[in-house]
Amino acid sequence: MPFGQASVIWSSWFAFLAIVILWRMGGWYKPQTKAEETEAAEFHRDAPGLRRCVVALFVLLTLLFSKPSCVSRLSAVFLPKLPRHAR
Repeated sequence: MPFGQASVIWSSWFAFLAIVILWRMGGWYKPQTKAEETEAAEFHRDAPGLRRCVVALFVLLTLLFSKPSCVSRLSAVFLPKLPRHAR
């Protein structure tokens, strides 16, 4: 096959083999999860409360979405001051 299509076929066969193996592993693992579903989950005494989780997620999302604006502001301030060979 021209243009390296043989390697694509080999990769496809390996992907198919991986799918079959994972499918068989799922069939083996499924009965084990059924036994765990029947047991009631206990509340851990050291678990954080809902309010603390919401505040933590809010802080993380704020930091995540504010980073690009902070980086652009800092680069606008400091980049013009760099010598040409350092840019």
